[in-house]
Amino acid sequence: MKKFKILSLVLIVSFSNLAIGQFLDAPPSGNSQRNTVTQRIGSIVEITVDYSSPRVNGRTGKIWNKLVPFDKVWRAGANENTTIRFSHDVQINGNKLNAGVYGLFMIPTENEWTIVFSNNSTSWGSTVYNEKEDALRIKVKAIENHFTEWLTYDFIERMSSHCDLALKWENLLIPFKIEVDIHKIVLESFKRQLNGAIGLFNYEGTLQAAKYCLSNEVYLQQGLDWINQSVTIAANFSNLIVKYQLLEKLGKIEESKSTYDFALSLGTPQELYYYGRKLMREEKLPQALVVFQTNYDKYGSNVWPTDLGMGRIYQAMGKNKKAKKHYEAALKIAKLDRQKRSLEGLIIEVTN
Repeated sequence: MKKFKILSLVLIVSFSNLAIGQFLDAPPSGNSQRNTVTQRIGSIVEITVDYSSPRVNGRTGKIWNKLVPFDKVWRAGANENTTIRFSHDVQINGNKLNAGVYGLFMIPTENEWTIVFSNNSTSWGSTVYNEKEDALRIKVKAIENHFTEWLTYDFIERMSSHCDLALKWENLLIPFKIEVDIHKIVLESFKRQLNGAIGLFNYEGTLQAAKYCLSNEVYLQQGLDWINQSVTIAANFSNLIVKYQLLEKLGKIEESKSTYDFALSLGTPQELYYYGRKLMREEKLPQALVVFQTNYDKYGSNVWPTDLGMGRIYQAMGKNKKAKKHYEAALKIAKLDRQKRSLEGLIIEVTN
């Protein structure tokens, strides 16, 4: 019996402790709601702010330097720490900050605010804040803003390589800039991905990576290395044209010329036509004429893009009679109604 009583007491204490340590999910008490806002930069870098959002609740004019005192560390929200997470290294108003999760604090003053990124992101508010745990401090200006009832974090500027994050509450807005080296991050991502099958056995992956370097004019030598890998897997018009352009930008003129000729020799009627049109949009008419002429000499009038291309370039050069001749030839073999309607419209243009 004595042993039974002891066992019962142990079980009661154990279940009591278990009950004390567990809580039901329920709405928060008071006027603060837990919020999360996330923004991506360049579709890769992710920034997330997790915070509790109090409301003004009729206290207009009683928030700043009253509810939130000046010259004291504030948790920049309510209840638990406000936290900010960066998936990659960033720069905050020009200051480097490593990837990770930080406690976000602010020190308001009448003129200039201090924003603090603390290595301590797990404490309750600012009660145990320690300046020695700071990872970064920056100074910002508070800006007069339209009335905001609920304390809100908002990404007020969103670009491909940076964004502006701001705290908005009552009549103030406190912004700061977050920048990333997006090209470096993208290339590091490409390298990881291209170590797998997509880079080793398919020409498209390395072609896409090389195109990124070319279109953004960054890491051109790395782009050339990637396009060489793509050409080794399967040489075709698409990757050879990119290789030609990279070689040209790198000043390797002779090699670029031979690569260009090789690319044209592999082009399909459609590829050569659309590349010629691209050159026309860039106002490179002599180069476009060479491409359209190559297409016509190679494939003749057997496929409609060859005559269509010749008509396009002659019309652009003001040689309407030659243009009409080629449009009429293309019309004879065009199969789709939309193609025929387009060609009939072009013939009217060069006839009038």
